[in-house]
Amino acid sequence: MFQTTVDRIRLFFRKEKEPFLQLHKMLGFYPHNISLYREALLHKSYTKYRNEKSNLNNERLEFLGDAVLSAVVADILYEHYDNKQEGFLTTLRSKLVKRETLNKLAEQIGLDKFIQ
Repeated sequence: MFQTTVDRIRLFFRKEKEPFLQLHKMLGFYPHNISLYREALLHKSYTKYRNEKSNLNNERLEFLGDAVLSAVVADILYEHYDNKQEGFLTTLRSKLVKRETLNKLAEQIGLDKFIQ
């Protein structure tokens, strides 16, 4: 509770309030480093489309996020299905962490509207 109040006060003094407010609605917390979120939502094709020379895009963060998500899902499945073999767990994890499933989830929470 206290942290949320502190975050709201900090938000009041930020120049760019709108991205923080929109992400707060979606995530339930105020991001402290909005630049990481901007990078995570910046598709490589966007910089090419705008003829920018920047190498900044979401691919490195996507790599890291995929690994973390896969590990978290693996841990949950391992604990939940304690009598299942590796093949079952791998198949189920791959169904949960595949692009189509994650795209649907992103659309459901409105994340797709933020991607550039």
